[in-house]
Amino acid sequence: MNYVFITAIESPTNADRSYGYKYSIESWKRWCGANGAELRVLDSPVCDVNSLKPNYHRYYCFDLLVDEPEVEQICLVDADTIVHPDCPNFFDLTQGQFTVVKEDGDFDWIIRSIENLQYEFPENFKKSFKIWDYFNSGMIITNKTHKWVFDLLLEFYWNNADKIQSCQKKYGTGTDQPLLNWLVQENDIKVNFIPYQFNMTSLQRKNILDTRFWFTGIHGIYHFNAINGGPIIVNQWLKNTFEYLYG
Repeated sequence: MNYVFITAIESPTNADRSYGYKYSIESWKRWCGANGAELRVLDSPVCDVNSLKPNYHRYYCFDLLVDEPEVEQICLVDADTIVHPDCPNFFDLTQGQFTVVKEDGDFDWIIRSIENLQYEFPENFKKSFKIWDYFNSGMIITNKTHKWVFDLLLEFYWNNADKIQSCQKKYGTGTDQPLLNWLVQENDIKVNFIPYQFNMTSLQRKNILDTRFWFTGIHGIYHFNAINGGPIIVNQWLKNTFEYLYG
């Protein structure tokens, strides 16, 4: 059985941020029903969100799904996404590998996020980082052979939690995403890249976000990140896109 796993933990400091999650969840509920997948929503934190930001809680997915029927593959997806009802079944594209979509929305941000980690953890960076293989962690397809990757990420976080939290406050260049990218490359994890269609990030930066919803001509996953105006505007896009596609 394939699972779609959404982390939709309400922000303790910004309730507006999570208002639009219901539209994302409903779109995924319908897609899963049409594609023989199971939807699971993590809406309660695994631990104190002040110690571990919600972004990281998804990496406990294998432990949280341990009592579910046979788990073949898990798609971890952000709750600021809407999936098109006719989006192809991406579970068929993985070849059993760690599957992601490249992130190329803001290379300045990407480069700084990695450079900041390299500066703060020079003893751990032993290889040259391939910036063109940087992926967005808002859509990852994984299976049990990759559980050790998430275990490694969480272990590194908890061993360096104070320093990592300090870096996030100091630089503001990402939470889990840069760290996961670095660990994947540092440990030579085989990565399967699938097309942009399956995690359409930075829509505004790419000038394809418009009120006529032409971007929905691509039957994929619309990820409303990096949008000017903050959570309120993101919520509007989630709501309006869902209503445009699903009525």
